[in-house]
Amino acid sequence: MPKGSIIFTEYINALNKLLRVLVQTGSVELLHVLFPILREQNHVHEGAIAQAIQAFIIRLSSDDAAAEAAFTLCFEAFLVCLCSGAV
Repeated sequence: MPKGSIIFTEYINALNKLLRVLVQTGSVELLHVLFPILREQNHVHEGAIAQAIQAFIIRLSSDDAAAEAAFTLCFEAFLVCLCSGAV
């Protein structure tokens, strides 16, 4: 999808909304759903994704159970990549 196109703009706007909800809710379930997008290398919106993940982690720092769930999700995804040779 070409940058500047209507579809590209709508994609970025939708992604921004999802990232905002991720940070505001601290939802590990939403993190799981967004994981394929968040893991993309050289994503066109990489900077905003990195900022949202940082804010998400800061939000979870006061909730041990949610922080553990997010860490477990990320670690399991890492192991899947490791076993598939993607890392």
